[in-house]
Amino acid sequence: MPGIKSINTYTAFFQKRLVVGLSLFLLLVTWFFIGRLGPVYDHFPLFIFLYLLSWAFGLIFFVALPKGISKKETVFWILMAAVLCRAFLFSFPVSDDVNRYLWEGKMIKVGVNPYAMVPQDESLTQYRDEVWEGINHKDMGASYPPGVLYLFFLASHINYQFGFFKAMFIVFDLGTLLFLFILLKHKRKLRYGVFYGLNPLILFSFSGQAHYDSVMLFFMCTSLVCYVKKRWVLMFFLLGLAFQAKYFALLILPFMVKRENIRYAWGLAVTIILPYVPFLLDNPLESFRSLVRFGTGMAHNGSLHWLIRSVFGSIELATGVCALLFLLVYFRLFKSRSQRRPIASMALVFLAFIILSPTIHFWYVSWIIPFICFYPGWPLGILFLSLSFYFIADCMMMLTGTWYQPVSYLLAQWIPFYTLLLWHNRYRFTTHKFWKSAEVPSSYSIVIPVFNSAPFLKSCLAHLKTLSPLPSEVIVVDGGSTDGSLEISKEAKVRLIQSVKGRGQQIAAGIESVQSDITMVLHSDTRIGVDVPERILHAFKEARHLIGGAVGQRFWESGLVLSLVEFLNDLRAGLFGISFGDQVQFVRTDAAKDFKLMPKIPLMEDVEMSWRMGKYGKRSFLWGGAEVSNYKWKRGASKRFTIVLYLMVVYFFRKFTGKKNAGDLYKLYYK
Repeated sequence: MPGIKSINTYTAFFQKRLVVGLSLFLLLVTWFFIGRLGPVYDHFPLFIFLYLLSWAFGLIFFVALPKGISKKETVFWILMAAVLCRAFLFSFPVSDDVNRYLWEGKMIKVGVNPYAMVPQDESLTQYRDEVWEGINHKDMGASYPPGVLYLFFLASHINYQFGFFKAMFIVFDLGTLLFLFILLKHKRKLRYGVFYGLNPLILFSFSGQAHYDSVMLFFMCTSLVCYVKKRWVLMFFLLGLAFQAKYFALLILPFMVKRENIRYAWGLAVTIILPYVPFLLDNPLESFRSLVRFGTGMAHNGSLHWLIRSVFGSIELATGVCALLFLLVYFRLFKSRSQRRPIASMALVFLAFIILSPTIHFWYVSWIIPFICFYPGWPLGILFLSLSFYFIADCMMMLTGTWYQPVSYLLAQWIPFYTLLLWHNRYRFTTHKFWKSAEVPSSYSIVIPVFNSAPFLKSCLAHLKTLSPLPSEVIVVDGGSTDGSLEISKEAKVRLIQSVKGRGQQIAAGIESVQSDITMVLHSDTRIGVDVPERILHAFKEARHLIGGAVGQRFWESGLVLSLVEFLNDLRAGLFGISFGDQVQFVRTDAAKDFKLMPKIPLMEDVEMSWRMGKYGKRSFLWGGAEVSNYKWKRGASKRFTIVLYLMVVYFFRKFTGKKNAGDLYKLYYK
């Protein structure tokens, strides 16, 4: 009946979005309470707890974004969540740095050079107000580029209030997210906008404490969009504006310069030089005095710098060593990656800065976040979380009158990050010879294990002819079918291999006969999107040490239990790299053969293969592109879900305790 069909359609629509809606609600509640906390030093333990919750709920929101929705709906969900979170956080007290923003804008307005005259200068007594009272380092002049001082002047002229400045920085912040969507759409990674839009570090830095680094990020992202679109004059102009917000934006310049655009670099030169002219004519050296003092004589929260300083007892020596190391890393990145992977190079440059800088304030880490939207990983994800311990310095200031970090809190910030960073890159050392000779894959084959799969096999093989690009070969590995699967395979003119029954044994036999660079394992009841092969090939092109991964699936029909199953499947595969076979696994063929990645076991072969892949290289999850029949779930979906969960727990328990996974799991699953 039409009415019932319409009701079912709407029910399915809301069931698919139930988890993402719930996670958004919890995320908003968390930021609502953070926004009303008041200064961090008054509620430090509660702040850490709520910050942790916001990080977790944001991650759940990312995983829960439904697969198969349109690009517009994806952008809508993320943008709506981003705007609401920022609105709830708007009432949080701003950082004391905002006092300096207002003061220096005011100085420009009254004709005072903020580089030459420090806030405590007695000749400025007549201008002192409540803003002046809150300025830190009153003995230092401005350390920012002149372009942003003009912005402070304009904002102060319009509205000399903290709230107006915060609103302005939030506008730049949301503008960065919008331009990131343009870049992510180009890379087919729109959902990764969550890593910027709902990142707790971004939210707290800009919407909470109102740091102006959002201005630099905005102009950097707009210049990257122009880089992609080859609008060179505008690209250089916008990069110059990013430099005029913060000097560090210039770090990405060498990775954006090409032979075809270098003749337009005059736009950058003009944008950099012109704003300095009024100040350079006054006193050329004063414009950089505070910057040099800050960079060479101060240190706070640096990790490697702190270690060197602790050993040798000298800030200057530690700064010199770290500067030399940074230049070596920078030169190496430019030499090896400048043209081949510019965005990845930019991300690594800012990562090197975070590791080697003498001073890393909480909001400095925001500089790398637009780039890690393209290359997310656990090390930086954990750093975004652990950096909340940075604010212990505020507590120390209130308790002792001295702004410092206890060593225990410094270690709590950095040890998890370095531990995960080393673990994340462990394969670079254990399988160096393999990866040294590994080439970018350019072809793929499809292996389909079957056993009495006739009801699905014919349409599956027909669908494969629509893929782009087409597979080099399709290999059907039969385990003794008696229902016509053999005849269907022969009729479709694909390669047919006979094997001992058992999915692991069958897939392993198929992989051994594959001649292409990549092997994709496909179940007969699964249909993959036309563009999935292209996405897989692009993933290998983007990440040299990628060994394999999974596509991600959704069921043909929807339901509350099935929506939960999809969410948990994505959570496991997307965050931990452990995928199921119906999520369409893919792997480098040579790695699968050399490292024996496919175990010859009748059950959990998919889980074991994805686990083994993680030992030798990176795993990628494409967040959807396959549709799976839910015929196995039509009777007793809840019971089947419970059995699958139980089997996984038992499998991993036996794996880590050294016990063999016997055939009883297979019998339990197929009984």
